Amino acid sequence: MLKTSGYPGGSVLHHCSEMPEAERIRIHGRGQILRKEPVESGEPVEVTFRFNIGETPIPKGGKLRVVWTWPVDWAGLQSADPDGEAHLTVSASRREVRLKASYSFRGDLIPWLHGIEMEVVEGCLEPGDLAEFTCGASASAVNRWRAPTFAMPAAPFLFLINPEGEDQWQQLPPVPSFPIVAGAAVRLVVIAPSQGIPGEDLLVTVRVEDAWGNPLRLPTREPQLALAGSGGGLVVASRPTNGQPAYHYDARFGAPGTQALTATLPGTDLRAVSNPIRVSRRHPKHRIFWGDLHAGQGEIGCGIGSVAHHFDFARHVAGLQFASHQSNDHHVTQDMWQALREQSAAAHDEGAFVAYLGCEWSAMTPPGGDRNVVYFDDEPRLRRSGRFFTEDVDDPEPDLTTAPEFLEAMKDEKVLINIHAGGRPTNLEFHEPRIEMLAEIHSTHGTSEWFFLDALRRGYRVGVTAGTDGVCGRPGADHPGSRQIRNVRNGITAVYATDLTREALWEALRARRTYATTGERMRLSVTVDGHPMGSEFDTAGDPLIELSVEGTQAVEQVDLLCGTEVMSSWTVAPSDPREGRYRLLWGGTQSCGSAPAQRVDWDGALTLEGGRVRGFESIGFCSPNDTIEQVNDSCLRWSTVTAGNRVGILLDLEGDESTVGRFSSGPCQFEFRLSQVTRAPMVVAAGGVSRHVVVSRAPDADGPRQVELSYRDCRDAVGTCPYWVRVLQVDQHQAWSSPVYVTRT
Repeated sequence: MLKTSGYPGGSVLHHCSEMPEAERIRIHGRGQILRKEPVESGEPVEVTFRFNIGETPIPKGGKLRVVWTWPVDWAGLQSADPDGEAHLTVSASRREVRLKASYSFRGDLIPWLHGIEMEVVEGCLEPGDLAEFTCGASASAVNRWRAPTFAMPAAPFLFLINPEGEDQWQQLPPVPSFPIVAGAAVRLVVIAPSQGIPGEDLLVTVRVEDAWGNPLRLPTREPQLALAGSGGGLVVASRPTNGQPAYHYDARFGAPGTQALTATLPGTDLRAVSNPIRVSRRHPKHRIFWGDLHAGQGEIGCGIGSVAHHFDFARHVAGLQFASHQSNDHHVTQDMWQALREQSAAAHDEGAFVAYLGCEWSAMTPPGGDRNVVYFDDEPRLRRSGRFFTEDVDDPEPDLTTAPEFLEAMKDEKVLINIHAGGRPTNLEFHEPRIEMLAEIHSTHGTSEWFFLDALRRGYRVGVTAGTDGVCGRPGADHPGSRQIRNVRNGITAVYATDLTREALWEALRARRTYATTGERMRLSVTVDGHPMGSEFDTAGDPLIELSVEGTQAVEQVDLLCGTEVMSSWTVAPSDPREGRYRLLWGGTQSCGSAPAQRVDWDGALTLEGGRVRGFESIGFCSPNDTIEQVNDSCLRWSTVTAGNRVGILLDLEGDESTVGRFSSGPCQFEFRLSQVTRAPMVVAAGGVSRHVVVSRAPDADGPRQVELSYRDCRDAVGTCPYWVRVLQVDQHQAWSSPVYVTRT
């Protein structure tokens, strides 16, 4: 049973879980939320929190708090300007008691880091008194308190008292809360298996999403599926979705070929096209299965939602075929570990969905950094990096606080470790190749290619993965929300395996037959002398690299790398043939690290001299907080963020060779002539790890989606070369293959 939690050596939260609820209310008091109605995601609201003081008085210097977990992205609050946004007030039922209010974005009670606090500065809150916080009280609706951007059954809050005003907090009994619900439908998403055979029922998942990426079901309308092209003999039948906010269909094709499905929502103009589906006469030896070994964590850990919800969402809403729940180990008690084991086993459905037991070893970066541990078998023991809690019966298993001792203890276990640039990036000074076979290149933290390149630079032989690393209860279909804690949409991992079983996927993961994408389900195959991605072999000849790509949009560029060196680069998409079509992109990473370190603010403007903007369209925006507006016919202004990814604008410009464009943003300022960028792309370095701006002719969005390429490495070289491929689509989504490790003799 959980007794206390908090940073070791810091403030302590006493959960009082051993005390009957009636006794807790009598001694400590109780809380109340004076709102019951659902709140739409991201909308401004007013909420009042009330304390009924128990037998324990709160004297001068004593404090009360309402706190919420760090993933829940309520807007910040302020108590200085009553007419401003998100105003916070406090009041007591007796006028002689004076209170002082404050808001903390990053407090001292992990994971309940956000919160509001009132301190008694005059008088004393006596038994039976009332004390209230009001958040967002304003005559103007837009100035109220902006709600979280992701849906949940009940917004979580803890009510705490601290009579002494020091570092010991008492939790009041749980308080009923109100739900956060999805907003209006703005987007359709269609997910289909990448492979099938004629006559086979293929499970197709369709999501309807609001602006923040929350899925929703509509009571009176259901999406309709049709072939994106002609032929194929499509037969579609609906199937149940286990109560999840998605739509499921069995799609059956009558003949071989590459197909795609179009979904439409009756009564709206919403439309979406699925990923490519290759229908073959028979299944190949290795098929593509999609999943996420770093799908994130729920309320066991520091996130939102149960473990059962985590796996249900991954399978039935995100359309994943395998997943792992990855709690930060320092939050996981013995009881929680038992629950994780049971619920991971219950979610597993051999042949349909593979659920791996997992937990994230979560040391700070200097002694080791985060490492996703995925277990093949059930495991009663949990080897933690540390503990942010105490239990009534302490777990005797000793903590392994540094990577050397942890890797030594785990190296002969049946586990896989996925290293990554998450909240505490993996320290690559420590490595155990027998179990550390995978490295993450993209998650909601950002596109962390710098991390994967560092692993290759050190000579590590790792396959590539991408995932969610989410805490909002949306594994496999996550969005960055208001960007309090994350930057971009989640990635996804493709595995070439013989079957959708625990054994077959495990073999494929250990063999590194994986590739990663920024979320789109492109098809990618890379071989070297016939050996698939992830392989190792020796050769005295000149290796032949062969690759094929099938994108969800037109393929713009394909790069072939040997380790960290680009050996060849193919520009696939031709320029847009229409006159005046240009593209402005900006992107990159601020610094190596977690989400806040990677984030780059690009608020800025484009101004034309001697020309005008006839039209524009955003590229790669992934949050409603990414905005662009036309100030006048020669000026655009935007507010965006990147973290290793690229975003930008498609431009329809009127001008001539003398037209000058001026780009102005925090990372850099420069000017260019249309005549320059018409001839060749202009790339401007902007500091950081990889910050840059590119101005060029726009590519043709109707360019090729399928590409087959080959390259023979005729260099006079010896030693090991990791050959791998990077793919870029015109929509700026990316894919990366695992390397083939070739030792040339």
